[in-house]
Amino acid sequence: MEYLEFVKSFKKIRKILILGSGAVGKTSLTKVLKSELPLKDMNGDCDYNRTLFVEIDQFKTKDKKGTFQVIDLAGQLGLPIHATRDTPKLAFSAVDLICFVFSKDNAQSLIDLNQWVNITNNYYQKTNSKVPPFILIKNKMDLENNIDDSLVELMMSSIKGYFEISCYDGKGVEELKKWFSEFFIECNNGYREK
Repeated sequence: MEYLEFVKSFKKIRKILILGSGAVGKTSLTKVLKSELPLKDMNGDCDYNRTLFVEIDQFKTKDKKGTFQVIDLAGQLGLPIHATRDTPKLAFSAVDLICFVFSKDNAQSLIDLNQWVNITNNYYQKTNSKVPPFILIKNKMDLENNIDDSLVELMMSSIKGYFEISCYDGKGVEELKKWFSEFFIECNNGYREK
């Protein structure tokens, strides 16, 4: 793992895993971070496209000097084949950050994060690997709120950051992108200090 960490630092690449229920905007988040445009400005590219298994993409840090590789898993855990069960090493290995995403208009998507956290923790426990930091992203801030904020507060103790964004109109995305860039520097500095 030390060699892989060296390569990631040298090549200026960090790996992010995006998890959450279906239709919360995980793939949209990657599109918005990559294009630096809100969905409403993408000429019709804001239609719902269900991730069938896994999508791998990337986006640059704010200063364009580093790259985040993004692993976006299907949000439907009940599928016959799912990356968390069938190819967990692809999904979870060498991950620097896990983003748990839920939707402001769907309280069940927040409740479902408990299952995602358990799957994640179980993988790292089974493999005796260090659990990467988590951040929590509340998406679709442009829609009506169906979530009691006290539910969100229950998750706050185990996370590194919390962000409220709208992929549709871009609200909060700039703050998130800035945080990602700072996290990227922190990861590379942390490696050099070892």
